[in-house]
Amino acid sequence: MTRANALPAPLTARPATDADADLFRTLRASVPEASQPSEAAHAAWWAWAAERRWVAEAGGAPVGVLRLGADGTVSIVLAPGARGRGWGAALLRWLAGEARAAGVPRLRAEIAPGNAASRRAFLAAGYALTDRDRGPGRRVVAERAP
Repeated sequence: MTRANALPAPLTARPATDADADLFRTLRASVPEASQPSEAAHAAWWAWAAERRWVAEAGGAPVGVLRLGADGTVSIVLAPGARGRGWGAALLRWLAGEARAAGVPRLRAEIAPGNAASRRAFLAAGYALTDRDRGPGRRVVAERAP
């Protein structure tokens, strides 16, 4: 992480390891709007999503997880106690810097229709909601240049 791409205190981000696989699954399960994969499906996703994964920490304790796919797909999940502090937007801005450094030309995320907090975090991080995929029960797409 460069100074220009620093996270605000007390946040830090470290590369995720295989020891963090359960943390990713547990945090995903804490979001009611997210689909809940089986253990086998999560293991398959973990292997597939190996390119760039991070664990966000505050004071050394995990508070969230992030992933940046080679195609620019972004995912983020914060622990329930870490939500509502502006950390989601800060982590998304940090992730955009990581994407820029990796040469990823465009970032894209799908937001569950009922997840208003996630929508606010992406907007605060400079994403724009596109008209694609909007509608009742359909995911909202957020995009930005890194």
